Amino acid sequence: MGQNAVLSKELLIVIKNEIGGLAKIASLVAGKGINIEAIAGYKKDNTSDAEVIIVTDNNDAASETLKAAGYDAISEKEVVIVDLENKTGILQEFCETLAQNGIDLQHVSGTTAGSASSSRLVLSTNDNAKALNVLQG
Repeated sequence: MGQNAVLSKELLIVIKNEIGGLAKIASLVAGKGINIEAIAGYKKDNTSDAEVIIVTDNNDAASETLKAAGYDAISEKEVVIVDLENKTGILQEFCETLAQNGIDLQHVSGTTAGSASSSRLVLSTNDNAKALNVLQG
């Protein structure tokens, strides 16, 4: 597909689901000059917890900062970040290419900035190295 794709890491942070919870995380990270480049989050079913997933420009520093502030349920996972053209049908083409190469999407999140010409996906697969190779080829 010849896409701009790179291997990266995301941080998964388990927090108490409360008003202002994400604001606290964002404040701590921004206070150290760390940029959040991608984010997803949700309340976990049947618990009082939420999970926040972030990709930053410095995950090591973000993790250290959050741990120092008492967030101890933090894990890191390898992901593929890919920039796609922002047009109708590109997600279909992208997903079909992965499927045709036997790559199973395990999770995906993404966004575009309104009328921007590109969109960004953060994904995890059953074989991130293979996905990267297919996307760059």
